[in-house]
Amino acid sequence: MAQQLRLVETSPITEESIRGYHIGPVDFARRAKMIGMISTENFRYYVSRDYKFSYLESAEWRGDLKPWTERYSWPLSQMDTNAAYEQAKRWLAAIQVDVEALDKDCRLHVQPVTPKSMEKEGKFVPVYFVHWTEGDEGHSSAASVMFCAATKSIIQLRVERGRYILRKPLPFAELDALAPLEAGGPTNSAAH
Repeated sequence: MAQQLRLVETSPITEESIRGYHIGPVDFARRAKMIGMISTENFRYYVSRDYKFSYLESAEWRGDLKPWTERYSWPLSQMDTNAAYEQAKRWLAAIQVDVEALDKDCRLHVQPVTPKSMEKEGKFVPVYFVHWTEGDEGHSSAASVMFCAATKSIIQLRVERGRYILRKPLPFAELDALAPLEAGGPTNSAAH
């Protein structure tokens, strides 16, 4: 994913470049079809939908845009939501997300993420949130990309609906050996 998205990242990602990880319990992973995440110095990579890569977050992302609002202030005349949409589409297509289906099935929203006080000054932070919702605004996103246009860098990329991810699921040949399915349904990890 790092190579396909052309991220500023040590490539290939090796065991030495991993700064952290979380692997869920096998039974939970099987029910939820999620495996976990790894983090490097620059990004966090998640396999959280249908055993497929589905989320990416910048290591700089802590849930607020303060690092970007402190660094960037552009005149409103430079706001370009069409270019933001095209950039988000390119990134999603690079990781084999069906953007055509997103555009067909969902409602597109492209918003610069800017404090109201800056807008009153005729400025904005060149951070865009491009997202597709199933239904009206306020519904959860089927997919989203938040990025800084000044650096063309991804802050957060999320695909919440696995049906839009065209890649094959990650294979786990040993999964059944680790926690075999019982005749009655999912196994109980406490028993293993």
